[in-house]
Amino acid sequence: INEIKNKECNNIIEVVLPKTVHTVKYHAFYNSNNIAKVTMNGVVVIEKQAFALCRNITTLVLPTTLTSIGPAAFINSYDLSDIYYRGTEAQWNNIYIDPENNPYDITGDNGEYGMNQNIVDATKHYNYTGQ
Repeated sequence: INEIKNKECNNIIEVVLPKTVHTVKYHAFYNSNNIAKVTMNGVVVIEKQAFALCRNITTLVLPTTLTSIGPAAFINSYDLSDIYYRGTEAQWNNIYIDPENNPYDITGDNGEYGMNQNIVDATKHYNYTGQ
């Protein structure tokens, strides 16, 4: 399995993606409101709005294989507070996190809350080795 594509999984409270999943596709878990924790073990790319409207996500566990987080990947995941990253801070800083802002703000310079700002604002825990 290299890709996941599934919407509105409202019975799921925790997602664990194995090392064989490399891409989380557009709207893969869209509007899956009960997900609280997502663990990714081999993901390289999280596409645009993959976890959009997953309002209860509080925790992400992310692998060193991750290279990019697409626009609004976790939009409206307001409770996201902790990211446990398996690599170093330097490795984290090399991940491309799309800075897409308000879609009505073409220039992106009016100080609008970025659609991936919750990723930026969450507390990072580097060199994580737990589950």
